[in-house]
Amino acid sequence: MFSRPIVIGCPSIAQKGELSNAELVQRLGGNSGNMLFTEAILRNIDRSLFYHGGRLPDDVDGIIIAAANWMNPGDDFSELASLIEATDLPAAIVGIGAQSSVRKEIPRVEPGTIRLMKIVSERSNVISTRGPFSCEVLEFYGIKNSIPTGCPSLLMCGPSGPTVRKHALGSGIVMHGTRHADNIPIDFQSYIYNQAYKLKADILLQSETTDLEIAYGSAPYDVAGQSAHIAGVTYRTENYPNLVNYLRKKAAFFYNLDTWIEYAKNKEFFVGTRIHGTVAALIAGTPALLIAHDSRTIELAQTMGIPYISSEKIDVSKDLDVSALFELCCGYNFPRYKFYRDGFRSFFEANSIPFNWN
Repeated sequence: MFSRPIVIGCPSIAQKGELSNAELVQRLGGNSGNMLFTEAILRNIDRSLFYHGGRLPDDVDGIIIAAANWMNPGDDFSELASLIEATDLPAAIVGIGAQSSVRKEIPRVEPGTIRLMKIVSERSNVISTRGPFSCEVLEFYGIKNSIPTGCPSLLMCGPSGPTVRKHALGSGIVMHGTRHADNIPIDFQSYIYNQAYKLKADILLQSETTDLEIAYGSAPYDVAGQSAHIAGVTYRTENYPNLVNYLRKKAAFFYNLDTWIEYAKNKEFFVGTRIHGTVAALIAGTPALLIAHDSRTIELAQTMGIPYISSEKIDVSKDLDVSALFELCCGYNFPRYKFYRDGFRSFFEANSIPFNWN
């Protein structure tokens, strides 16, 4: 029984303090969406503690890892493996995912991450993954005790599931694309950012540090700088002053989950490629549609039963028909929510973790 577990993840931040937005993103594991699944665990397991680094407290009796799409080239979790290995505590991992294209090729997984998964596999009855493909990847690497649960973030909707408001579509549109740090986006993601810019819709930022630098900066904008180049390529514009004005008026970024949910309650429609941008809106009761663009988002949408459309069905030679996409999620009643919730119930019960189901 995990009666006093420690949770390893990226929780919501109460106060910004002196941290810059780039530092906040770093504190949130490089992506503000990480706070959703960490908080879903912390808020529903009584007496759970958050791990702040260093030595584990003496009075904890288990380790719960709030995981993301860690099974991909480049992410090596050797340090976390060593932390757990140095204890005799039971350990459970929630929502581990594999990163691949829509063709679902088995990704190369770093040795430290495989080692972590094998340690957790030995110390728990079952591993929670983001979907069936992630289970396949684990099995390929010799780990066979996993089940597809999806991400725990949607559990914050409680026993009855999401209750989405019904209304006509107005101007309260929020879009979100996927780009990390100061990387140049791939074409489809650039299309999404460009469409948000053209529509003058709000743009939800989660890990785009360049955009955050521009949106929340006060210094004059250097049109010849690297940030200007990245932003121009991302949003497909050479009108840098106009883009600065757009981002400073329309960009939204959150380091606190409750503030994020309150913002979402006051909007009319969220659409884009971010899974947690979609889930946060659904928790808030706002219509949202995920544009699934890779194996991770496809399996999450299917396993969690949230409204989605494949990116392959979007005609990028035309402007995005937001009204048509809005209609796809109007009246959606989340028919898989009970199945999703029961899957997590099985996982937590199998590992003797006392989750609050009320």
